[in-house]
Amino acid sequence: MNKTILRNYLLTAIALLICVGKIAAQTTAAQETSSVSSFVETLAQAQTKTAAKQWNEAAALWGKVVAANPVNGDYWIELADARYKLKDYKNAIPAYEKAFEFKAGNYYNSAYNIACSYALLGDKQNALIWLEKALVAGFEDLADARKDADLQSLRDEPRFKKLVAAEDVSKMSREEGWRYDVSLLAGEIKRVSKQPFTNVSEQQFDAAVNSLLGRIPHLSDLQIEIELRKLVALLGQSH
Repeated sequence: MNKTILRNYLLTAIALLICVGKIAAQTTAAQETSSVSSFVETLAQAQTKTAAKQWNEAAALWGKVVAANPVNGDYWIELADARYKLKDYKNAIPAYEKAFEFKAGNYYNSAYNIACSYALLGDKQNALIWLEKALVAGFEDLADARKDADLQSLRDEPRFKKLVAAEDVSKMSREEGWRYDVSLLAGEIKRVSKQPFTNVSEQQFDAAVNSLLGRIPHLSDLQIEIELRKLVALLGQSH
């Protein structure tokens, strides 16, 4: 084979390779476009089924959505909620765990819903573990937790009563009751307030709380209420 023929052969082969590469790239791009279009359609269908409260279909569709995009915590919440509505608590739990892991939305709600799921499955130990996680993460509505029917199986548990401040103060003496209330207020301030110690240090706040606890026997109810307001004012909080 002479050099001219060889050169032409090589140029033809290179041109063919370039052509094949372009076709492959175009095919990949087309496949990616088709995949995106399919995902958007599935997402829209999932949202529609959720809005219509058609939970069986919604759960199946959200399952496809998270399979295609497993790093979006909001999608995991939707899947978990659909399963929860179906009373499929066993499979709602891992979906809520993913949402909690990604800190999606008010992620303490995912922890709370995991607690409810375990309670409804009869697993009190894990229910209490996740309820505490929800409270640590910032779940605020203790009154709602106390009356939530999904947590009914926990109501007689001492740990539950302590976590949601459901202890019977009517059986306490006046001083015990006030000490309980003061300690509860101080604990809740630390738990749910955002940056509570900007105007005063935590050590100063704790010292004021301990001082009030020690003076309770010598104060009237009205005086104690005034001291509680002073505690809040010490932090510069509006309420």
